[in-house]
Amino acid sequence: MLSFLDKVRNFIETNELLEHGEQVTVGVSGGADSVCLLFVLLDLQETYDLKVRAVYVEHGIRGEESVEDGRFVEQLCIARGVPFRQVDVDAPELAQEEHMSLEEAARRLRYEALIQTAKYGQKGGKIAVAHNADDNVETILYQMARGTGIRGLCGMEALSPRKDGTKIIRPLLCVERGEIEMYLADKEQTYVTDSTNNDDNYARNRIRHEIMPVLRAVNSEAVAHINESAKQLMRLYRSHMDDADRILDAVRGKEGIVRKELRKYPEAMQTEVVRRFLLQECGGIRDITRDHFVKAVDLLGAEVGKKISLPAGMNLKADYEELVVEKISDEEVPKNPWSIDIPSLDMGESYEISLDEYDIHLEVCAWNAGDEIPGNPYAKIFDYDMIKDKLNIRSRKMGDRIQTVADGGGKRLKDYFIDEKIPKEERDEIPLLAEGQDILWVIGHRRSEAALVTDETKKVLKVEVWRN
Repeated sequence: MLSFLDKVRNFIETNELLEHGEQVTVGVSGGADSVCLLFVLLDLQETYDLKVRAVYVEHGIRGEESVEDGRFVEQLCIARGVPFRQVDVDAPELAQEEHMSLEEAARRLRYEALIQTAKYGQKGGKIAVAHNADDNVETILYQMARGTGIRGLCGMEALSPRKDGTKIIRPLLCVERGEIEMYLADKEQTYVTDSTNNDDNYARNRIRHEIMPVLRAVNSEAVAHINESAKQLMRLYRSHMDDADRILDAVRGKEGIVRKELRKYPEAMQTEVVRRFLLQECGGIRDITRDHFVKAVDLLGAEVGKKISLPAGMNLKADYEELVVEKISDEEVPKNPWSIDIPSLDMGESYEISLDEYDIHLEVCAWNAGDEIPGNPYAKIFDYDMIKDKLNIRSRKMGDRIQTVADGGGKRLKDYFIDEKIPKEERDEIPLLAEGQDILWVIGHRRSEAALVTDETKKVLKVEVWRN
């Protein structure tokens, strides 16, 4: 019988989660799972020549208890010689601003902190999180209860590449919570317990405390069996993901999905295409459920003007030919709108734009890992291969959004202007680098988190601005 460490090592090798000499940024909350993950990686440090560092995220939710947990993790890291960083965030504030659940806000900020930390590390490094086999089953059950499609039944992936180039690994998906606790007991290693884990007001806690024990009573191997079923389902799901992406590209119109074209495909494929479309258009909002996807498919044949409500203040509307996502906006109507199209550029080509107050130079250049990113606030670079839509230099439009976190989340441009206390009378005068409705750069102000340069970047768009 394999030891705990050998079981995890085999899972890591089977799923190619680690490379020799790699840096791994570990999210450590102080709980049993994350402490176990940290110790496993340290046990494997010599095998893989790993460089391990830990990040503790203080979410601003649990007061002094959370502060004490951070001290516990810091002392643990000091004792083991692990570089440590604490990141303080305000999950309640984000939840209120973005109209999302506190759990979702905390998750988003936690991943943002891990991603930002990993970016400053050795090239090719990964982010390790401590989800285990029980977590995977709980997630599947939660997705089923709230409404999900095939993807939600597949559970978590051992390796999750993200749009920004970072990679999330879950080395403990192969072990159950009881095995983790035994591993720590053998090491005589203590850990902390988050008091919110006992609060059954959270749906996931009710699943953990009430449903999981019943499943184990039915069959002691229930967790292992459900995980195996999810793995097989993931294989089937991946086999038609490429088809869904191809169809989504084929049925895209000027602003959304061409209804008549998508209706030519089987209903199951319509649902998957709509799901992928909504997740893209809504910035990866996790509060979109199976019910939204089903109602969205119904809109394909609905009369013009019919709409459904989406999370975060958005609607999906049946326009004359397309399904279009629209923001429920109280935005003031922009005055004197203008726009200048930027042509597609090949390597080494440049383009100049002259405005009354600005001269703008755009150039496509080769990029090598290790090249210096400009620190000038009037010079930005973008991974050109990640830009798919037509680029413009223009004034603002209603519905503009800017990506503010690396995993795809964002906010209305209007909200950004309000947060930055930019007067209303100045907002129409600020030039924007835009990709459709997505703002890549509020020139002179914030750069979006989209099209970031990564270790895989080969070609960049360099944009330099001179103010007259």
